[in-house]
Parts: sequence; structure tokens; C-alpha cells
Amino acid sequence: MLHSYGYCSIVLVSREEIDELPRMPATASGQLSFLAEPGPQADVHDWDYQSVHGGEATISIARLGDQHLLQFYDGVEFCVDPQRGAVVCSQSATSSVRHHLLDQVLPRLLNAQGSLMVHGSAVLTDRGAVVFVGESGYGKSTLAAAFNGHGHTLLTDDCMRLSVDRNAVVQCTPTYPSLRLWPDSSARLAGDSASKPMSDNGQKWRFEPVGNHAQPGIVPVAGLCLLGAPSSSCDSVELVERSATHTAAGLISQCFRLDLTNAAATATTFEQAMAVVDHIPAVELRYPRDFAQLPDVVDAVLNWMSGPVPANLG
Repeated sequence: MLHSYGYCSIVLVSREEIDELPRMPATASGQLSFLAEPGPQADVHDWDYQSVHGGEATISIARLGDQHLLQFYDGVEFCVDPQRGAVVCSQSATSSVRHHLLDQVLPRLLNAQGSLMVHGSAVLTDRGAVVFVGESGYGKSTLAAAFNGHGHTLLTDDCMRLSVDRNAVVQCTPTYPSLRLWPDSSARLAGDSASKPMSDNGQKWRFEPVGNHAQPGIVPVAGLCLLGAPSSSCDSVELVERSATHTAAGLISQCFRLDLTNAAATATTFEQAMAVVDHIPAVELRYPRDFAQLPDVVDAVLNWMSGPVPANLG
């Protein structure tokens, strides 16, 4: 039996059930496909790219002809065919497999198909979407949860497509509605909302966003916040203007890529990022890592979006 799901405003067809995604009508035409087909692991010794944290590779990518092999830290492997929009995993669809699929593999596949896929969170305000971009652990999900708790619709807490339409309006297409929090954040921000483990061996949990109604598909972006590194010396909320080049570099550093050896694809990503930065206001956001001050962060960002960009709101 085939299941159809919505992902980044397109249709993913899968034989496996993917509870994290909204279902689509069975008549919907699939643009991406996923198959969990247990089998032996590939024998690859020369990886084209590896992301290393703590001395260990968290994700390794190798090009095999027209396809790409992705191997994760827990041994889960995916074979990705960008031309066919097809993904095959060598294991059954456990929560870890689904986590890798939704939050790493599909964004990289869509990048290979020409989309600017950004590692960030986004919420909907009265003026449009506000996007938070930064390294893992910089507070993207925490900020999304804080805004969601103040009545703003959660669009995504991890990934989105950013594009510029023919009217020079920057658009955000969220991959899927998700709220994933570490234990300390969930205790303060998620309350009694329904939750489940994000993966089989991870510490983060997925939570049901507040007001989880039908998600808008494509939303105009009102502002972009690059998140500064957490610092114990930061005791006030700061929104700091940066150059377009600095902002674009920060945006590019948080883009999902499948083939980092492809010079043409790299150039396209750079051009897309510069186009986004040229058409929306952007600042670097620094704020105290204090849950009690999150309402001040929300107010500061909303005030910035409704008026001139201040250098320091502290």
C-alpha cells in the first residue's frame, strides 16, 4: 500500500507510514518517493564529504554515478537519486530512519534539484514569516517554541525552502510542522503537549505545536535573524545590522547540500542566497540564554519587524 504525504508543498509517496508528515489524498501525484528496503551496507572507503563532530563523522556522502550514498553516525544508509526524486534506505523505517529522512536526506535531495534549503526555524507573524538561522544548539527551536507559545503559528523548526518570486518577494516554504526540543527547553516551553522521541537514540523529543491547525503552504518572509553563538556574557537582547555579504555567508553556511563537489551547484546556492539577502531585512540576533527573558526576545523581534532596525535593543 502506498501512502501520500505533504513535504515542502510537494508530495512524497512511500510504502512506509511516516506519522510526522501530514497525509495527502491518495490521488495526489507523487514528486518524491521513499522506500525502506533492508539490505547489506555499501562498501565505501572514499567519501566526497564528511561532517565531523567530536572526532566522529555524523554524516558521510559519496557520489556513485548519478546517485549519492548518505551514511549517518548510527549506521543508517540512504541511496538518493535526484533525477528520479527517489530515496531508498537499507533499513526499516524506525524513528531514527524517519528523522534522518525528513531532516537531512530530503532537504539535500531538494537542494540537488535546485532549491535553496536552509537549516532554520520559522514562525508566522502578522507581517509575514520570521526566519531564524544558526548552528545546531544556537536556539532555533527554542525561539520557535517561544513564538508559538505567544500565539504565532509554527511553520518549521528545522528546515525550509527560501526563494524569490517574480515580484522580488522572498518566500518561505516549510518542509513540515515540527517542534523538537531538548529536555530543559521542553520542560519550560512545551507544557503538556503530546510528545514522542525524535529518534531511537537521541535526547530530543518531538512536540505538538500550539494551535496545530492547517499549515500555510508558502509564506512571504518579513525578516531574517542570524543567531549569534550562545554567550554567558550576553545579558540583553541585541539586534545588530550586518553587511549583506556577512548575512549571505551565514545563510550559505546553514544550507543543506548533497553534492559539495559540484561547482555549478555551489554557484547556484551562492546566487540564491544573495538574492534572498538582497530582498529582506536581516539582523544578527543575540540574546541571554535565560528562559525568563524569552518574552523580551519575542517583543524585540516583533518591534524590529514593525520599524527601523536598531543596532541594540538592550
